[in-house]
Amino acid sequence: MDFSDVVRNLRNVYEHERRQKKVRNYFRDGHHNFQPEDRKVVVNWMISCVDYYYGLMDILHLSVTLFDLFLSSEKSPLFSREKLQCVGAICIKIAFDTIYNAKTDEGFAIVAMTSRVDPESSIDELRRIYILVINRFRGKTFFVTPYVFLSYYHIILKLEPHHDLYSMTNYVLELALYDDFLSVKCYYKPSLVAATALYTGIIALGFHTRWFDDLSVLTGYNGEEIDINDVHERMKFLLKTAYLEPKIHSTQARYYLQENNYMSTFDYSHLRYHGN
Repeated sequence: MDFSDVVRNLRNVYEHERRQKKVRNYFRDGHHNFQPEDRKVVVNWMISCVDYYYGLMDILHLSVTLFDLFLSSEKSPLFSREKLQCVGAICIKIAFDTIYNAKTDEGFAIVAMTSRVDPESSIDELRRIYILVINRFRGKTFFVTPYVFLSYYHIILKLEPHHDLYSMTNYVLELALYDDFLSVKCYYKPSLVAATALYTGIIALGFHTRWFDDLSVLTGYNGEEIDINDVHERMKFLLKTAYLEPKIHSTQARYYLQENNYMSTFDYSHLRYHGN
């Protein structure tokens, strides 16, 4: 793909972002009977499943986006914490099938595994939830996630997996999936979240100390947006608290490895954020 193709495709992604559905804060209206911590547990399980089946990062991010979009629908039934794994499994299956544009073995395997280990996820119940989710989106199950934008930024910047900034931005963006503030309670455009993940990665690695012109050229944001500042502060908070957490979740474990440049082992205590 040459540069002109990248730019043209990125314009189409921005247009898709403008038209697509947005996540509502389903914690605020009390529509469901579970808490943010319950969501975090299921998101961690979903990320573990995608990783176990060697799913692409696009699948990981799309599955969580589908999960939150479905639960934020005014037409979705009330769900308790016991039902979240069932919903999560179906969203993973749909994400696999959507990204590969086919019924995948991985999708079937995740559904079968969930039916064996989760008492609330019988095959009939999984089939019922699958129909609900598909109908909710009217069969249109591809959504632009922040990772889609970040992938284009990586291509334009010619970042490779062995680069620290490549791994750092992926790590920051994945930490955001766990966070109900960034993913559910406040709606931020995927392009803005991706731009801020890039900015936060640059700051965390000490490449710059503030927003600079090249970021504006690349992302279309000027760094003075209130939302950019809010998301940046939250991402610094997530980096710092993830490093200090005694319990390692799936993302921390994966970014503990050499293949991800040991990102979760870095000491982020130097990062300052509002409120600390």
